[in-house]
Order: sequence, then C-alpha cells, then structure tokens
Amino acid sequence: MSVIGLPQEEDWPNDVALPRNAFTSRTPQPIENFVADIDDLGKDLLLKCLAFSPSKRISAYDALCHPYFHDLEKRKESTDSDMSSSQNSSEINSP
Repeated sequence: MSVIGLPQEEDWPNDVALPRNAFTSRTPQPIENFVADIDDLGKDLLLKCLAFSPSKRISAYDALCHPYFHDLEKRKESTDSDMSSSQNSSEINSP
C-alpha cells in the first residue's frame, strides 16, 4: 500500500477480517520513488501488476504480452548481435 496507496472502498473486499478503515489513508506514491530507472513501459506494466483488486489486475498472460517485453526482446537481439560481432572480430584479430 506504500506504492499504490489505500485502495478505494469499491476495491476493498467485503469478506476480510480487517475493514478498510483499519488502515491509515495513504496516497499513491510515484513508482519512480521505488524503482529509480524504470521506463514508461516498465512503469505501466508494474502498476498494472500492483492493482489491488484482482479484477483490475493484469493477467499473467496479458503481462507476458505487454509491450515492455517486446522491447526487451529487441534489446536482447541487439545485444546478442553485438556480442556475436565482437566475438567474430576478436577471433579475426587473434594470432
């Protein structure tokens, strides 16, 4: 709750031992306060994962399909390509 704040009344479950008013009111904090180097796609995905209400939370499947991971795949391919190029050039330069 430190990140997302105290959930709205309509998001609080009815069948729990602790009522919502047992918690002090907290306002949501910027995610950058907790994850300093997060980019916009990472922020979007993380906030969707942290939704208090399960009905509003992103599913595992949708999370894996999130554009954040598409960007990571491109970076991985670029890194793999860079590593392959660097290995080839070091092999060429080896006696």
